[in-house]
Parts: sequence; structure tokens; C-alpha cells
Amino acid sequence: MSDEQVGIFDFLKKIFLFHELDDWKLSRLASEFDVVRLAAGEKLYTEGEPADNFYILLSGNILLSTAQGKKRRQYGKLIPGDFLGEDLLIGNSRREQAVSANDTIIIRLQKEKFLILLEEFPDIRTIALTTARSRQSARKNQYKWLGEDEAVYLIVRKHEIFLFLKLLLPIVFMIAFVLLFGWSIRTSNTTFIGISGIGVAVSLIIGIWVWLDWGNDFYVVTSRRVLSVEKVILLFDSRQEAPLSTILSTNVHTYPSLRQFFDYGTVVVNTYTGAIQMRRIRTPGLMVAYINGLQTRMCELKKQDENETMEVVIRQRLGLFDEKPAQSKTAAAITSTREKKPVAFGKLFTDFLKIRYEEGDKITYRKHWFVLFKKIWLQSLVIAGLIIVLYYFFQSSLMNIYTSGMWGAVFFIVFSFWIYQYIDWRNDIYVVTLEHIFDIERKPLGREDKKSASLENILSLEQSRVGIFGLMFNYGTVTINVGTEKFLFYNVYNPAQVQYDIFNRMSNLRQRKEQIEAAKERERIADWIAIYHKQAGFTGEIEDPPRNDRISE
Repeated sequence: MSDEQVGIFDFLKKIFLFHELDDWKLSRLASEFDVVRLAAGEKLYTEGEPADNFYILLSGNILLSTAQGKKRRQYGKLIPGDFLGEDLLIGNSRREQAVSANDTIIIRLQKEKFLILLEEFPDIRTIALTTARSRQSARKNQYKWLGEDEAVYLIVRKHEIFLFLKLLLPIVFMIAFVLLFGWSIRTSNTTFIGISGIGVAVSLIIGIWVWLDWGNDFYVVTSRRVLSVEKVILLFDSRQEAPLSTILSTNVHTYPSLRQFFDYGTVVVNTYTGAIQMRRIRTPGLMVAYINGLQTRMCELKKQDENETMEVVIRQRLGLFDEKPAQSKTAAAITSTREKKPVAFGKLFTDFLKIRYEEGDKITYRKHWFVLFKKIWLQSLVIAGLIIVLYYFFQSSLMNIYTSGMWGAVFFIVFSFWIYQYIDWRNDIYVVTLEHIFDIERKPLGREDKKSASLENILSLEQSRVGIFGLMFNYGTVTINVGTEKFLFYNVYNPAQVQYDIFNRMSNLRQRKEQIEAAKERERIADWIAIYHKQAGFTGEIEDPPRNDRISE
């Protein structure tokens, strides 16, 4: 092999996509690639062009984007070791635009050779096809939490068999009510026509709800982190995540007999702050392969990034050039996933009944909606009774200007109490940011009490669910010990996750501080080397002492 092919061979050995290839097969594959060099801003391909090549990034960066009217939306930034062009497996034309962000070197494999490779190695085809579909989902759904500088590799949901099992009961009821409806039509039984019609509608609504709820829960692996996203429409919005650099281990729990036939299992990602459980997902082994491969690459890039940054700092200290060291790629990764905040008007509706939601770097919790129910159930019953009474008066023609005014005033007073209780529930929030926690209580038209503490001052965390309702509805209290003071997040949904969120933020804060300390240490070492270099220069200017041979002369 030529020197260039040897370099490609060594590079391909580090890519998890080809982990099953031995050295002979890998060397044969390396000879099939050719090298492409791009200048900054040069297009590799754009939407609509024929999908005729597969690419792997050797050095530099590639920006992925899609057209949105007259503008473009960037949804991914590829780094060395990332592959692209895999969308040729799901279509004949490109679905995105790929542009070099700087001077870039790419290796290219023609479509025909790539397809032959996939036929020979089905596992590689599975990985490439899964990545293609996952990135297609990222383009389509425009996830707000996805940073512009990270690339999606895998998006999976719970296995479809569990969607079917949940839909089974609504489907059975719908079929029964449809049959009842047909019988009612033939017999002209108006009572059963109404009952069966309502039954069909309710079964359909439940089925749609189950389908949407299944689709809202998914698990993601990107070039930088692992995420678990769970949503309950209008009520709950949860996202757990772990940077690849913080993952300690991954465990797979699969199941025997019939369960193994459907190829599903649970992947547990263990981190310093706890575990992320990806339950009942399809192809759990593939998930682990992605995580392990990308984590290995992340460690290598981190080491390379640290060496490059150290070199830049030292060269700057020695006056070899005037460039300032660029921000560490690892540090940039922490700040690159912040989300845009929604407009205030939309917020009124997006978090109407939510008991957990995120805005940018801020996570907000409210007390469980069961607490709201205890506040408003009496007023709700009175309001329902008043509506029935008003309906009766209108039907019996007993309503006049005096009685309508009296009942209207009563309705207004009761409804005002209902609104007051809702606002009182809505205003009591607990907030976790990147560096602080907040406990905020605000009475409608009254005073506001606000407590805050730094995450780095937290000594310990505890969580508990008390009582049968707490266990049934999964809510409880998280106790946060800060010095001699306690912060109590009362009646929050899923207190275990609230505890995890806080632990995760504490870990991220500690990691950022460690990076700052590492940057200071680099500066310190560079100063020492600069001093040594300066002293060595002065020493070199002193005349050499006479040698013995000169003396003898």
C-alpha cells in the first residue's frame, strides 16, 4: 500500500462503523477510497444532487443544513471520524447540503463499491441505514435541543410490539362499539346508537393518545451525548442526557424466548450522577455499539484537542505567532446545545398544565397536577352544578334579567376562585439552572418569596414518595441540603428524575470548572517554558569557556 493508503487504513481502524472488519479486509477497503480536499466554504453536495458517493471526514469540519424558504437551517456539524452521504440508502438524491467549514480532507467511496461493501457486511449496512433514517428524522422534526455543532447518529423508540399491546384494548372496544352501532342502526334503537357512537369516539381518542404518547418517547445518540426524551402531551416534558465523556459503562438487559425473537431490550447508561434507562428499545446491541464507538472517538479527540491547545499556548508564549488559542472543542460542546427561548405569548399555552418544562438552560418544575385537583375540585363541582342549573332555567323559560344577573354573579365569583387557585398553583415553581437552584412562591396579587442557592454548595440530595397517591401518581418531595439550610421541592412529579437533573447539573458545573482549571494550568506550564526558553537564550550568549585542546596549544 502507498503511504496515503496506509494513513487511510490506520484511520478506518478507529471508526466503529468498520469494527467487524479484520486487517486484510480493512486494507482492501482502504485501497478503494480516494481523497478529496475542500477549501473553506466549498460545497461537497447540495439538495437534489444525485446521491452517488459515501464520505468519511478525515480532518476539518462539514456543516449539514437544509433549505427553509429563502434561509437555511444548520442541524449538524461533523467532526473527524464522522461519515456522511449515507442517505443514498434511502433515496437517489441528496436530502441536505454539505459545506466545508474550514480546510477539509475527506475520503470518498463510490456508490457501487459502497453497496457491495454493505452486501458483504450486513452489520455495516444496519448502522449506515439506521444513521440515515435518524438524520432524516432530525431534519424533519427540527429538535430544539439539538446543537448546531453535533450530528445525530441514532434515534430509536420503544419496540413497536409495545405500541400494539397498548392499542389492543382500544381496538377491541372500538370493534365492539362498531358492531353495536351497526346493530342499533338495523333495529333503529336510538339509545344504543348514541351509546355506541360515544364509545367509538372515546376508543378512537384513546387510541390516538396512545399512539402519540408512544411516538413522543425516544432515545438519541449524537456525536457528543446520549439523550432520553419523554413527553406527555400538555403535562410533562422530560429530557435526560449524558455527555459521552461522562459515561462510565453501558449495560444491556435482553430477554429470553419470545422477547429475544423481537430483538428488544433495555440499555442502561451509567454515569457519575446516576443511570439513564432506555427501556424496551429495538436492537439494544446496536445502541451500545454506537455509544462505545463514539465514546472511544470522543476520548481520542479530547486528547488531541488538549495537545493542540497546549501547543498553541506554548507557541504564543514563545512569540512564534500572535494567534490566540481557540476555544477548546470540548468546552464549546458544553455551550453549543442551548435552546432558543419561546416567545412569551406562546409560553402561555405551551406550559399551561405542564409540571416540567425546559427553556434554554433552565428546567422548571411545578407541583403535581393532583395538588391542583385538590385545590379546585370543589369549585369545579360548583361550576358544573351552576351550568346545569342555568341550562334548566333557560329551558324552562324561568330566566329573566334579575335571575340571570344573580346566577351570573354567583358563577363569576365561583369561577374567580377557580382561577385564583389555578394561578396560585401555577406560580409556585422550582427552577434548576446551570449554576443555581430556585424555590419561588408567589401569591396572586400578593408577595413573592424567592430562595436560591449555588449548585456547588449542595451537600446532598434526597427524594421520597409518601402515601398511596404519591406512589400511584409518582410524585413526592426532593430535599436539597445546602449547608445548614434545606430546600424542599414539594410534590414534584417523578422526584427521582428531579434528583437526577440536579445531580447532572452539578456534574456539568464541576466539569466546566475543571476545564477552567485545566486552562489555567496550561497557561502556567506555558509561562514556565517561556521562562526556561528565555533563560536558555541568555545562557547561549555567554562565551564558551576555553577547552583543554586550546590551552595545550
